[in-house]
Amino acid sequence: QQQFTQSNSSLLSSTSQRQIAGTSNIKTTTSSSTKTVLITGSSIIRDLQQGNTILNNKQFNMIVRTKSNCTIEQMNESIKNKEFNETSAMVICIGTINMKYDKPHDAFAKIIALIDSVKASYPKTKLIFTTIPKLNVKGIKSSVEQVNADVDEFNVLLESLQDTDIDIIKFGFQNNML
Repeated sequence: QQQFTQSNSSLLSSTSQRQIAGTSNIKTTTSSSTKTVLITGSSIIRDLQQGNTILNNKQFNMIVRTKSNCTIEQMNESIKNKEFNETSAMVICIGTINMKYDKPHDAFAKIIALIDSVKASYPKTKLIFTTIPKLNVKGIKSSVEQVNADVDEFNVLLESLQDTDIDIIKFGFQNNML
């Protein structure tokens, strides 16, 4: 088993680790002492390792399901079609593709629809979103700077969900990770 600490993962802050470890009010799916956590999203998560890990003296089975080039709308369809098994928690890293084309508020409205779908399809699963990194492409927008301003605005909108029953992990993406 791998001990999951901040030194092993520069992506998760200690606050984020506490958010995942604090999912004690959610359904256990593998054994009474292990919680299963699904991490899904676009290719930004492709290098995450899955397997058992220990965090704050709790055991987690981390499952990673990458959906390359996945938009928020496509993830919503996957959720509606119940393409995943029910897990204790679902961490979703999505929105980078949409930011090349959508306005932040439009993409956020799609996140709200995705939340509704997760609650309907996986009612016992704790939902966690991640912030998304800045991008080095402009898509159909006027400039890379515009895309990144929109990413910042989208992340602020995502963070506004923190006051609901949704948790937000603020990832510390660096350019060499992208």
